Amino acid sequence: MQKNSQLLSIWRLWRSGGASLSSGVRNFMMRRRLTPEEWVDQTYAGGIEKIRRAITEKLATLPSGSSMRAYVEKLQSLPDERLLDEIYSRAHANPERDGCPPYRTLIEMASRAPSIDDPAWKHITRCHPCSTELRTIKRAHQPRPS
Repeated sequence: MQKNSQLLSIWRLWRSGGASLSSGVRNFMMRRRLTPEEWVDQTYAGGIEKIRRAITEKLATLPSGSSMRAYVEKLQSLPDERLLDEIYSRAHANPERDGCPPYRTLIEMASRAPSIDDPAWKHITRCHPCSTELRTIKRAHQPRPS
């Protein structure tokens, strides 16, 4: 019974139109199921948008002429992929390459879909040098557009 009343409430909001909540509910109800690729693209775009918003907010709090402001301004000017690379390199630097799998493993991983349970994949998600190498290998093996 409670589900029916929730559905009726959503339906009423949807039909009322005008308010941002009702348009959001309408968009949710009318949305088609996303493919995995579309879901990843949408998640990526949403993450980039949040990062850029946070950078803008941080920039507003920093005094002009400070080194941190210069760094944040640099981040703000970077393209999306370079921005993520810069943030990731600071968060998961691993300069000593502790626990890195052999290069052959990275080549194998570049040619197949990753398994969430794979310990090498878990390492790559926490190691900037390995993730950079894996992306480089994947790009090198992608077919070139003709």
